[in-house]
Amino acid sequence: MRILSILFFCSLSFFTEAQLEVELNAWIDIEQSIGQTNSHYYYNEIHKDFKTLRLGIHNANFLTKVTFKESFKLNARLSQVRYKGKKLNTLHWPLLNLQYSPEGKSFAISLGRFITPFGYFNTQQHSKKRTFINLPLAHSYYNKISAKTGFLNFDMDHIVLDGKEDWGTTLLYYGGYSNGILTNWQFNDEKIKLSAAITNGSASLLSDLTDFSDLGFIARLKFQPKYFWEQAFSINYGTFSQASKEVTEVSSEDVTVSNFILGTDAVLGFGHWEFVLELMYGSYLAPTQTSVFDGQSTPSEDNFNLFSGYLNIKYELPAVSGLYLAYGLDVLHFFSETTINGDTQIWGKNVLRQNIGIGYKVNEFLLLRTNFMTQSVKDKAAWEQNTFRTTLTAHF
Repeated sequence: MRILSILFFCSLSFFTEAQLEVELNAWIDIEQSIGQTNSHYYYNEIHKDFKTLRLGIHNANFLTKVTFKESFKLNARLSQVRYKGKKLNTLHWPLLNLQYSPEGKSFAISLGRFITPFGYFNTQQHSKKRTFINLPLAHSYYNKISAKTGFLNFDMDHIVLDGKEDWGTTLLYYGGYSNGILTNWQFNDEKIKLSAAITNGSASLLSDLTDFSDLGFIARLKFQPKYFWEQAFSINYGTFSQASKEVTEVSSEDVTVSNFILGTDAVLGFGHWEFVLELMYGSYLAPTQTSVFDGQSTPSEDNFNLFSGYLNIKYELPAVSGLYLAYGLDVLHFFSETTINGDTQIWGKNVLRQNIGIGYKVNEFLLLRTNFMTQSVKDKAAWEQNTFRTTLTAHF
């Protein structure tokens, strides 16, 4: 990100003599939360050290768009969020790109760090656009695919490498951003939109993984058959990796994990009702941890497949302006895998999540949301990963 920062600020200085148009926005989320016995950031976004009642700033954001000569735009978001559900981290740039969108044309090109063009939820970056406080399972529940070692053993949910805990990855990066070059096209009076990107890794790539040997292709096609219906299809294929000193010491081969994700999403609106459905199928090709640490010259690889999907239903009460009620159903299903010795096992535990939410738009600048979430994990005791969260979003 340091290289990108230098590039964009140099671009800004290059256009200083041009007339600039600047748009500024900001928002902050203040949250009260409580989690149950088996809560953890890697399961339900509540860190195990903060399961009791907690009140504080969850994230703060500053967003700017600078337009040069009508065709060039600099888009940036400066953000501070809780690092893995603990304390606020240092300021960072999740969004930072230079965009070229010629006047009168139906396309745009962006270079830098941009919103990943996969799925519906990634388009809802601002808190005020989100029905629920919790992220979908595909964005928040960590599976056993590590960027350092590949698939973790069946009998563990994380591993300690290089002095740090490694819990694997989420199917889609929770932050919703990627690095690379992005193109956007619009057709038929903007009823059809195509976004495609070449990135430095899969859409599963975490923000701190910057191995430029990784490559990815991500695309989303959205169209509007009717005024009340939006439909989209997304595809992702790419690799992601992260160097590990401990792995290098025992394996002559670099660990590389690739994954393919195919998804579809739909938004339907009828009167005071809104329905959002998003489905995706993911397939990883990854070495197994056992073969990596056994020092095999070529670590054994296997396919690991899963399905994730959610349905959100939102109803805006006509009697009280700004008030809505919502229900969400979210699933994560792991398919059977064949291990090296021929045994067939499930490589992860299936998860069922339900959300009940209420939101109230206090005024133009304040949004209050309350979210009760129940989460059931196969072969685990019930009522251990439920959460109760209330967030006040102030945006300007």
